Amino acid sequence: MKKITIALSFLLMSLIANAEQALTKELIQNYFSVTEKLEAIDIGNSALFDELDDVMLIDKKETLRIVESSGVYPQVESVVDSAGFSNFREFLNVGYRLIGSMYAVQLEKHPELMQMQNMTSQVEAQIKSMKERGMPVEIIEKMEKEAISQRKYIEVMNKAAQEAKSADKSFVDSNFGWLMEVLPGNEE
Repeated sequence: MKKITIALSFLLMSLIANAEQALTKELIQNYFSVTEKLEAIDIGNSALFDELDDVMLIDKKETLRIVESSGVYPQVESVVDSAGFSNFREFLNVGYRLIGSMYAVQLEKHPELMQMQNMTSQVEAQIKSMKERGMPVEIIEKMEKEAISQRKYIEVMNKAAQEAKSADKSFVDSNFGWLMEVLPGNEE
């Protein structure tokens, strides 16, 4: 019985050690410092980041595959490691958790955001009508591409919001003003 208790204790300790770190201001600041440093790597490798721009939010596995197979992956890992993340996957996961939690909090406070899905459906209906009227194919194809991208974005955001942990949502809700101040691109 004592051996079973010891084995279970080690298992429990390893599970606790491997548990996701809760979102904190320090973790978010580390995350944003890494994103800034990764943008600096982009200067010499814009093709990689152009490719990532298309999949970053939509497909985490594809994002990982692209980055891990790139020539700059050692630099990426070095930047991620220097900020205290165990690997790029952990870093990326923090970003997805943050995005999902922020979207979940916004949906709870502003349910009208769900109307974005209705707008996409309206655009798709407009495209159908344009096809029936014989509008130029180039315009229709451009609108279809944008509608597909918007639909995927909404699906990803909804999934991320549904998967958001209550502790992460609570952190985001309590620190929303601060998050809006530190988000890259929101500097005044």
